[in-house]
This record gives sequence, structure tokens and C-alpha cells, in this order.
Amino acid sequence: MKLTTILTTTVAMALAMGATAGCDKSEDKGGDAKADAKADAKAETPAKDPAELLKASKTPELPGPLSTLQFGMSADDAKKAAPELEDGGKFLDEYKGAYFSYYVPDDSGKLKSASLQIEGVEMAKLLTEAWGEPKKGEDLGKPKYFWFNEAKKIRATVSEGYGKEDEVQFEAYLPAKELLGEGKELLGFEKPDRPLLGATAEELNTAYADVIENVSAEEAEKRRKDLEKFAGKDLSALGPAAASSNIDLLPTEFGSQFTRVNPSFGDDGKINRFRVGIAWEPFPAAKDEILGLIKAKWGEPKEEEKYGKKLLVFSDSPRIVVEEDTISKKWDIEVEVAK
Repeated sequence: MKLTTILTTTVAMALAMGATAGCDKSEDKGGDAKADAKADAKAETPAKDPAELLKASKTPELPGPLSTLQFGMSADDAKKAAPELEDGGKFLDEYKGAYFSYYVPDDSGKLKSASLQIEGVEMAKLLTEAWGEPKKGEDLGKPKYFWFNEAKKIRATVSEGYGKEDEVQFEAYLPAKELLGEGKELLGFEKPDRPLLGATAEELNTAYADVIENVSAEEAEKRRKDLEKFAGKDLSALGPAAASSNIDLLPTEFGSQFTRVNPSFGDDGKINRFRVGIAWEPFPAAKDEILGLIKAKWGEPKEEEKYGKKLLVFSDSPRIVVEEDTISKKWDIEVEVAK
């Protein structure tokens, strides 16, 4: 009697456990089915066409995930603004064949550029349809195209011949007209309360703190050695590497990395001369246009000759001289205390 009771109880328990297990298994299948359905639905949702991001604006704009970025922001702020791009670049499943990226140089620590690459797309053709005819230039013998958003001062470029035909790069730029500025007295980037001429090193560092780059003699020597290694030749004939203080502004329309202002100090420890260039190299057609802007600011120059080179003298006090740099393809502007 006891054995029968034990067997009966055991069988009942086994059946109950089997029923419970079957119920759990059924529920698991139901959960898996829901997950599979969601995955299938996601797979069936077509990825967005990234070309539409570019077509949506009639002029260069940072597209899609890049639109939350701002040129000049820190690397940390860029990561917060576009967390889906992780450490600066990524293919996103949401957009078919699109690689979004941005670049923060180590030396400045500020966001310099952003880019969008679309696999299999002729970017120059797409952007011409979206934004109109570009300025067609050349970089190292290869075609390069420029579009400008003048209101937001955004430059978009496409370079061909380097495997980047399917990439558009966006950068902030400083219009040449703004670099020159209004009036005859100062250039556009100079501080009215502290012009460059006559400024001490301390005043320069204070008034132009946001754009100054100070290089020690040791760093200058290191940079020269790196340049010698890259060029494969000795550059000691250029003289000893020296400490310097430069003002680095955004590139003008056709400048490459930045617009550099080189101040020189006299024996009294004050700036007695500075130089700045406005490039036209990748777009030679801009040469005359830039000279036209210079003449619009200072009037017609008188011509002088020095060492076989033509100088355009716009003022004697201060002495303002403009010279064509035939090697770097730019107009060099020199402003000097009158002697």
C-alpha cells in the first residue's frame, strides 16, 4: 500500500513537471518568435539613402549625424555631440553604404573637418546636381572641386585621383574679404584696441590668445628634423631653428590647412612687421579676384622692383607691400612700421 502510494505520487509529480516544462518551453518559443519577428522587421526596413541628406540642402551643410557638430569644438564635445560615431568615424546601418567621420588634430584639440563617404557614388556629380556648379580647381595635378556656404562659412571639397572620389569634406573657412577687413588702417583679424604693429609678446599673447601658436626653439628644431626626414635632405642652410609666435587663422577660400600670420619683433621687443598670404594655388582663376579685393581696400598701388621682383606698394606709412609668391601661388601682404 505504501509502495503504491509512492509510485502514484511520483508519477503525478513527473506529469506535473512535464506539463510545467512544456508550458515554459512554449513560452520561450513565443519569446524567441517575437525577437525573430523584430529582427526580420528591422532587416526588411530599407536603409536610408545618404545622398538625400546632401540633396536636402541647396548649399553645403553638415549632413545627418554630422549636423550636431560645430567646427572648433573640443574632441570631448564632439564625442558627446555625435556619440554614434564613436572615436571619429563609422559606417552606420541606418544609411546605405555611408561612412561618416570627423577629424580633431592632436596639436589643436579642436574639430577641424568632417566628411561623408558614400560607396559607389560619384560625389562631384551628385553635389553638382544638389548645389550647382563648383569652382573647379586642381591639387597636385588632380581635379579638386569647391562649393561654399557663404552664410555659414562652410567649405565643401571633393578631390579626385586619391581614391576619395566618393568623399566630400567639410571645413570652416575665412573669406578673403573678411581677412582683409574694412577700412585702410587694419586687417580684418586685428584687434582695434591692440593692432599688431607695436605689440609686445605679452600683449600679443593676451589679445590674440585664441589664435596664437607659440613654438619653442626646441620644438622648432624637432619640426625641422622631421621635415628633413620627410624631404630626405639637410635643411641647415636655412639657418638655426628659432622660437616663434604665429597667428593661425582659418584657411581662406582656397587655402589648405590654415592662414598663418608671421609677426617679427624689433630690437625694442615690439612687432615692427608682419606678413600674411592669401592663396589661390588650387584655383588660379581666383588670383585676379583676390588682387581686386586688395585694391578695393587700399586703392591702386605704385610699382617698385626689388631683386628682379615686382612689388605693389599700397602705403608708405605704415608701409604696405603686396608681392606675388610664384612658388606657393598666393599674394603675400607685408605690413611694416614706416622707416
